[in-house]
Amino acid sequence: MSKNITVIKASGDKEPFSEKKYKSALKRAGASEKVIKEALEKVKKIRKTEVTAKELYRETFKVLKKKERGTAGRYNLKNALFQLGPSGYPFEHFVGDIFQELGYSVEVGKNVQGKCVQHEVDVIAINGNKHALIECKFHNSPGLYTSVKVPLYVKARFDDLNEYADKHKKKSEHFHEGYVFTNTRFSRDSMAYAKCRGLNLVGWSYPEGKGIANLIDTLGIHPITCLAVITKKEAKKLIEQGIVTCRDIANKLKTLKAIGFKQKKIDQIVEEAKSICKKNKR
Repeated sequence: MSKNITVIKASGDKEPFSEKKYKSALKRAGASEKVIKEALEKVKKIRKTEVTAKELYRETFKVLKKKERGTAGRYNLKNALFQLGPSGYPFEHFVGDIFQELGYSVEVGKNVQGKCVQHEVDVIAINGNKHALIECKFHNSPGLYTSVKVPLYVKARFDDLNEYADKHKKKSEHFHEGYVFTNTRFSRDSMAYAKCRGLNLVGWSYPEGKGIANLIDTLGIHPITCLAVITKKEAKKLIEQGIVTCRDIANKLKTLKAIGFKQKKIDQIVEEAKSICKKNKR
């Protein structure tokens, strides 16, 4: 690899390859020093002055999948979230699972009456007297930003629901917090508006140190699509049966058998799922 290699990100932005940043990403995924060194040596063999982030990822993933499957699954997190699509429905359930892990009781896709109209709320999370309204914005590919239109309509929905709850003195239906979750990033305007209007935004790496990637790693709750031992078709079958996270596997062994997995494959899935779900601190 050229010392002056340029990395082309999914958004089209370019930045110099950083060995320090590369190693840091692998450490966060739980890679050993030996494997980090091997992965770095492999990408250094790429003889180009410009390389896409996707190509870097692909070469790195080959090493991890061969050497440390659990690490490979965690490193594959961003791509695994995209594979929850094409609809945003599994992502909504995944976000609901995150809030459950944080101690909330959760409802997904519930219709709630507002002052003007009825709204279908993606996720409602309740912890004691704290009620949260969560809108999930799922993107099928990297490089896409969640625009200011999303927090604008979420704030309008939040206000309409609370006006109805307050007017009819329904404390149990009053929302205290509003969230927008996305698997990519937010535009500058969306972040500025949310900050001004008191909405909480959670994206891939936003807010700093508290983005969805950090939540997943610290809670040890990874999407089923992180598993390298299953195909995309098999992952789709699992999602259709309500198995959205690797942690769900342990309680759904009968479902795996019903789908048609052989015992040997089930054992491999269970082993890899346990390895992936190891909690990390970013």
